[in-house]
Amino acid sequence: MTSSLHRATASDRTRRCATYCTSKRMSMSMKATTISYAPRVTKWWTQLALINFVIFIAESSRGIVMPTLFLYCQSLGGGLYEMGLLTSVYSVGRLISSTVFGYLCDKYSFRAVYIASALIGLAGNFVYFVPSTRALIISRFFVGVSSGNLSVCRSNVAAMTTVGVRLKYLTILAISVYFGYALTPGLDGFMTGIDYHILGLPLNELTAPGLLLVLMNLVTVVLMVFIYDDSISVHDAPEAAVDATKKKTPSPSDTFVLSDKLVYAGVILFIMLNVVARGVLSIYETINVPLFVQVTGDSHDNVIVAASTFQFNLGLLGLLAYVAIEIWHHVVSDVVLLAIGFGGLGLGNLILALHATPTYTELWTGVFFLWSVGSPITTAVCVSAFSKILGTRQQGKWMGLLGSAASVSRIIMPMLPAAFATFAPVFWMDVVLCVLSIAMLIAYDAAVTREKTTARGDALLCQSTQPDYASVAHA
Repeated sequence: MTSSLHRATASDRTRRCATYCTSKRMSMSMKATTISYAPRVTKWWTQLALINFVIFIAESSRGIVMPTLFLYCQSLGGGLYEMGLLTSVYSVGRLISSTVFGYLCDKYSFRAVYIASALIGLAGNFVYFVPSTRALIISRFFVGVSSGNLSVCRSNVAAMTTVGVRLKYLTILAISVYFGYALTPGLDGFMTGIDYHILGLPLNELTAPGLLLVLMNLVTVVLMVFIYDDSISVHDAPEAAVDATKKKTPSPSDTFVLSDKLVYAGVILFIMLNVVARGVLSIYETINVPLFVQVTGDSHDNVIVAASTFQFNLGLLGLLAYVAIEIWHHVVSDVVLLAIGFGGLGLGNLILALHATPTYTELWTGVFFLWSVGSPITTAVCVSAFSKILGTRQQGKWMGLLGSAASVSRIIMPMLPAAFATFAPVFWMDVVLCVLSIAMLIAYDAAVTREKTTARGDALLCQSTQPDYASVAHA
């Protein structure tokens, strides 16, 4: 009896020890999971910051030179035609690299593409110092090639995020794009008065933006080599834990899937919309300094600071558009946001088209709607809507195609202002393109709504024809 009691007590002790050890191991395992999870989330955020830095530099190659490129071209004997050519060859380079980089990031790695594009940009910006129109054209071509990583950055963010939160992070990426091309023109105002020679090449207020871009590309190479991690994926995102613990039963509207016909119609539509938006903006980028000088009459000595300040102030106002997108994107559809964006582009061009030489108030108001309203909204929402339509399909090649198509318009449309005696005809052309874009958006949205209504009706019909097994069981 006593031995039996001892055996039972020993058995209980063993069981308690086993239970304690098991719970201890589970606790340690949970702690280890938490400890290992946190650094991956931190790395995910670091990765996102690196991608935004890369795309910021890519777009800075447009923005930093905006107030001085026409003046630099003019100092080398060029005019409005050569300025249009510089904008076009930049886009030719981007056209070539967008699709190639998109294919390479799907086949190899994002990191390799980022390093290659930075090295190409480094070489192109070195050539920028050579005081020759031909060298300037070559420089802008190679810098355009390096900026083709725009599509790679977008597909990288798409690969790191779920469809439900993608707009949020693509909007952050679009803000970095906007910082690059809309705010960096303000840096030129700090470079006036520079006058040095390095290895016999001039470093002055017209070429200093090239030096800044050289330094930025060097920083990119270092960051990509030592910090970027290709193993970071959507599973490391901060939303991954939330998605795993807060799953809900999907409603019929949540499970609605577009037909292939509407998916590919949407792909074509958003590529066309991106072509229009980029083309309209490229025309303004080509003529912004000549138009500013025409309206203000500023001399060469003052125009760099004045034009830089003008662009920077309107760029700051454009940040309000991104704030509006972040606040309202849950309740306002992508179609409505895009209609507002193209409405801004159209209204801005309409104001500038009313007179051959606008007043300063008309210039400020027109550029506000074009640059501070239309540009940020179309840049952010067009790309995110395109990505959401693609869903889980591979994003690299499609984002490359989106960027390449936009580059085609940026090749052709900057050449148009030189063909007319005034800028008014190209402004009217932009107005027509924006109106057509809004009409296509409305037509596509109506087609999607019809398909959703049909799908919802079919779902309700299927539910009504299902036998009620619960009532049969109670009977």
